[in-house]
Amino acid sequence: MATNYSVHDVAMQIVAGRSDSLVNGTLFRCIRGIQSKVDLIETPEALSALTKFIQNDVTSNAALRAVAQAAANTDGPSAASRSETVCLTIARVPSLLDSVVQRLEKDVDAVRLVNNLVANSEESAELFVRVRGSVQALKASTKKFKLHSFGVINHLSRSAGASEALMKHRFVEDVLYPALEVGDTNLSVEEEATIARGTLALANLTGTSSTKCPTANKFALKTIVKVLDHAVRGERLATITWLPPAVLFGLRNMTQNSANKRSLLECGLAPILTKLIDGWVMETGMPTLELAIESIANLCSDPDCIQPLWDAGIVRVLMSLEGGKRGESATVCSQAAGLVELLMERHIAVCLGQHRRLGANSQLMLLDDAVVFTILQFAFGPVRPSAPAALLFVGPFSPVDPCSLLGPFNPRPRSPFEHLEPPEPPHHPTVPPQAPLPLSQPPPTHTATSPLIPGSPLSALSTRFPSAPCPLNTSALTGQRNRQGLCPQASV
Repeated sequence: MATNYSVHDVAMQIVAGRSDSLVNGTLFRCIRGIQSKVDLIETPEALSALTKFIQNDVTSNAALRAVAQAAANTDGPSAASRSETVCLTIARVPSLLDSVVQRLEKDVDAVRLVNNLVANSEESAELFVRVRGSVQALKASTKKFKLHSFGVINHLSRSAGASEALMKHRFVEDVLYPALEVGDTNLSVEEEATIARGTLALANLTGTSSTKCPTANKFALKTIVKVLDHAVRGERLATITWLPPAVLFGLRNMTQNSANKRSLLECGLAPILTKLIDGWVMETGMPTLELAIESIANLCSDPDCIQPLWDAGIVRVLMSLEGGKRGESATVCSQAAGLVELLMERHIAVCLGQHRRLGANSQLMLLDDAVVFTILQFAFGPVRPSAPAALLFVGPFSPVDPCSLLGPFNPRPRSPFEHLEPPEPPHHPTVPPQAPLPLSQPPPTHTATSPLIPGSPLSALSTRFPSAPCPLNTSALTGQRNRQGLCPQASV
């Protein structure tokens, strides 16, 4: 039984020239967790011995399977760093890649081995394309082993040097475009994964600008969102262990295209990005977080994408990156702070326009309900047409606690207004206009009354919902603003 042997013991038998433990699958079954893979590459001469067995027709497939298993990151993002070390050590073994290239058109395990190497190590990708005939052999393998060869193409497309080799050999025109012209009905899971890999590779190879990155079909984008969801949850799809960076790299480029942005959000991308950032830890790797932030930044450049991101709780998880408490880099923290400011600027603008310290000078007091409705609809996103204008005001100054919009992750995107029901028409006594408070005078102490100007179209909320201090974290908006600077009891 394989469990009776350690990887080191079996590897030493192979070094001694005994192929029986290789051919009967003993070594393959011993290689499971990341530690067993480290043990294999640390066994003296083990990889060199396996290279010789790859060159032998009788033992070639068994040796390829064993090395491919060692190169696979089956432990997920937490083992990314150690898997990179394993793959780079394998790729640097003299003559190993040359021997593998000779088998690319004949053995799917040779393609799997290359896929695993270049998936976990960018330097391995550079080493692969330097092997004579490697790119041509890969192109030929796409006709027979499409699923795994498209994985190789996708991973190579993330490397600057390797992507140049792919473009030179016309992979976009001869391989990717024809493969992505298939219909979207009655496809197997493997075919869906192939389309996802091809679409991501195409986005990487055609550039990052909106004028170059093509618009993908809705089915391909839906599949990519599905793949990212499996990667974030650490689940396999089509026998593949997907790692977030491999998906996010292409996704970052695809979100440069306006049509792709809207389609990706319609397919449910925003909640998955929220979950990814919310669950990020150092072991996951900084590239995962950096690529996610860049993808969100691309989405935020389109005003139509702001509300879906807000609904999915993106603001809350971006705020959690403040201060680098989980080991986030200073660059990531700075980018997250800028995105929080961008996502909240419309809400803050409306809230400031309604603050009591503006008194009768507030220009919003001159507007009727219909105009106020339009302003708030722009600020907070589309709402039920039947909702009165007074019910639309939900923000940092609102009597309705806006932190409910930033609360625990809700996988079901919703409008921030759907939980409000129209109140009974309130009765307001006539209140003379308030004069603006001098800027030097501290604001009044916050009570249970609404901070809105009495008699305003929006102040009807105060009769329905009691006011409460809002603990919104707004320190990311400006270095000079107090953490509670947007709450009713703080100065503005």
